[in-house]
Amino acid sequence: MYCVEQHDVTRLSMIRVHQDKVTDHSAYKYLQDVVGEQAVWTSDMTRRGATITYPARNYNGDEWLWCSWHPSVVYNAGLDRYIMVSYGISDGSKDFFSPWCSHCGHSATVGMWHARNPWGPWTRFYYETEWKTPGDPPAEWGFSGAASRTYQFKLNPKWIYDNGRTMYLIWSDAGGRWDSPHFGHSDYWYKWNQVKITLDVRPHGSPDSGETRRESRRSGGEGGRQAGR
Repeated sequence: MYCVEQHDVTRLSMIRVHQDKVTDHSAYKYLQDVVGEQAVWTSDMTRRGATITYPARNYNGDEWLWCSWHPSVVYNAGLDRYIMVSYGISDGSKDFFSPWCSHCGHSATVGMWHARNPWGPWTRFYYETEWKTPGDPPAEWGFSGAASRTYQFKLNPKWIYDNGRTMYLIWSDAGGRWDSPHFGHSDYWYKWNQVKITLDVRPHGSPDSGETRRESRRSGGEGGRQAGR
């Protein structure tokens, strides 16, 4: 199990327990460290470490909000890798404990990582500080810079194709100003969104492949809307 630290969302803890002993707290083990590719476990929760540490702040120094860095991890059998996606929400006028950021000054920051083992070590292969998709709502609807509040990114473990090179990312929109006449508009609030992503797999040591190619679909309205790049 992956656990976001309540006091520091940039640190992701990890717990393991046998499926037959989930109700037995004494059977739980906590990830203490990763040495090479080997996990070190401890029964003492106070000695737990982190499987990954996300960036301390966003690109311009803003603090992450409490709703940040909730990961999704799936095993990609075609690539024999664990793939993680996670995200950060920030705004210069808000701190960690501020209420939900419905009209923050930034869209979500999104990152993706891969690892041979579920505990890491994790290698980042994609990171975008302002993650937007074609067809985002207009700025006059109260979405700052035409950026929706994309959050709760998940990788769908059932939609993996082409020997692991094609995956699907899903997320929810939530945003708009409370005083906007379009607040709660059915086209953008808590709607299913999906992006087809194509992984550019290169041998170890090759140059960074850059931005992952993606095609997006946003639900809302008859048949939804499609866009791509």
